[in-house]
Amino acid sequence: MKRMKKYLFISFIFLGLFILSSCTRHFCSDEDRLKIIDGLTQQTFIQEQAEAKTLELMEKEGISNPTKEHELFNKYYLGTSESAADIKARAALDIKEISEDHPDFESMYAVEFEKQLNKIKSDALVGNKEAKKEAQELMGVLYTTASEYYFSQNYPKACIVTEDTVDPVSGGLIEGKTWFESMKFGPIEFLFVYPIAWLIISIAKLFGNTAIAAVVGLVITTIIVRLLTFGLTFKSTIQSQKLTLVQPEIQELQQKYGNSNDPNTKNIYAAEMMKVYKKHGIKNPLAPLLSPFVTLPIFIAMWGAVNGVSLLRTGNILGLELGSQLFSNLGINNLDNFNLFAWIILLFLIASQVVSMKLPAWYSKKKRQNNPKFNSKVDEQKYKAMQSSTTMMTNMMLIMIIGMGLFLPTAMSIYWIFTALMTIVQQVVIQKWVLGKEQ
Repeated sequence: MKRMKKYLFISFIFLGLFILSSCTRHFCSDEDRLKIIDGLTQQTFIQEQAEAKTLELMEKEGISNPTKEHELFNKYYLGTSESAADIKARAALDIKEISEDHPDFESMYAVEFEKQLNKIKSDALVGNKEAKKEAQELMGVLYTTASEYYFSQNYPKACIVTEDTVDPVSGGLIEGKTWFESMKFGPIEFLFVYPIAWLIISIAKLFGNTAIAAVVGLVITTIIVRLLTFGLTFKSTIQSQKLTLVQPEIQELQQKYGNSNDPNTKNIYAAEMMKVYKKHGIKNPLAPLLSPFVTLPIFIAMWGAVNGVSLLRTGNILGLELGSQLFSNLGINNLDNFNLFAWIILLFLIASQVVSMKLPAWYSKKKRQNNPKFNSKVDEQKYKAMQSSTTMMTNMMLIMIIGMGLFLPTAMSIYWIFTALMTIVQQVVIQKWVLGKEQ
């Protein structure tokens, strides 16, 4: 048993590191970001923020009576990136010995100017340290404000699209991604995230490509994925359910033999454990460890897809934006943000998680009471004491998932609800039609 706990501990560390290293990726390319930020500069709320920041900056730098009509306002507000692009474009044409007298000068200048301006913008975002600093000095407060808003947690970085799509927040164009192109974002994204996102998007298109259609796509995809993983983890799940049932007998043996250092006693303990496993049809007590390793990449893929599919981040149902935090729509801090649909989702999230996590323990208790095959010599008080640590871990997981559901995109809560419902169905099927026949 100690060895099993060791394996579990190592497994959870591995899973945690895997999640931390893989869950934060998104499909927004540098080109997408440039177009989105350019689009944001055209939005009224960004322009208003930038104007206020510009006036504050002018006043801070000692300019008297700063106003929007001040001769220096545009220099701070728009920056000098266009002037710099103009100089660099003319210099590039001079090197090619193309003067203003050239018949194609205007068109060639326009192309070169756009190229130089985009390079400045790109350097301001992803350039090396020196290039980034130089470019940011050329960009004005308007572009800086748009960039800050884009990189804030409030902006849904949803760039998984199968064809060119207009970003509904900024108006910028997001380029369509192919499965082959998804390779550059990482192996998890290529093998799992993009195919699942593609399935969600394809189903959403069949139902009208609306926010509700995206949720329908998410639900159907969740069912398909859960059925696939159920087939892969069927045997290990059965073994896990059986291990839950025999915990009283195992813990009784641990009390009787587990603290002894005598080699003969340890051999007896191991033999008795094997008898318990054989008695209840447990072929491999480590089999349940297989399930997390199989399901984790799928969970990460669903996480990435839900966060990356545009409709699931920017869609709106009954006044609830799917990309917003569930907590921000409950009206707890501000009654103006109260949304009944958000409360319904929260209640379903809590109920589904409680039932899916507590169901194995409920089945175990019922079988101990009604079936002599699963009865233990351990009395009820001792049994409850032994189960306290398991119950505590379950409650901690429950609190963690509900807490994450409150502060992650609402679409993730919808995904967790239907995942929990599928888990409940899976547990009922195993208990009624598999374990039930063995009793």
